[in-house]
Amino acid sequence: MAQELAKLVEIEHATAVRFTRVFTVGDWALWKLLTERDLVKQWFPQEYTFEPWGGGEIQFRSDEAEGLEEGVIVQHEAPHHLVFTWGENEISYFVEPLDDDNVRFYLQDTLAHPNEAARNAAGWELCLADLERLTKGQAPALFDMDEWKRHYAAYQQAGFASGADVPGLDE
Repeated sequence: MAQELAKLVEIEHATAVRFTRVFTVGDWALWKLLTERDLVKQWFPQEYTFEPWGGGEIQFRSDEAEGLEEGVIVQHEAPHHLVFTWGENEISYFVEPLDDDNVRFYLQDTLAHPNEAARNAAGWELCLADLERLTKGQAPALFDMDEWKRHYAAYQQAGFASGADVPGLDE
């Protein structure tokens, strides 16, 4: 079953891309996938570690980037809410238990630049597909640029702003 596209929302004079997914897993099981370093690196584009409190530091590391990127934990309420800065953007995770075995997950990427909307939405599609695979005990897929391009085109068609540099394509 195909997932519905993300929503484009305005929040306090900023543009955000918001996803909603339902996963067949408990809230703590999903929380582990969102916060434990060895699990995060299986679905998120960069490995991250963080201090689990508001104002704590979050560090991002990728194989391609030299050194660490740093951000700040804006809010941390295990197992339901995590907000952090990543570059100039703010990423929010919300985990809403539906029952013991199902959760609704919201991911929101509040953008520093509106022209990042289609690019970031396409990237999150791949990330969320891997997160879903992990909730089902399946192996994550390898990043597929053709799949990303299909998502990117769908988001452009849906009216999401584009034009931001795309690492790997615009270098």
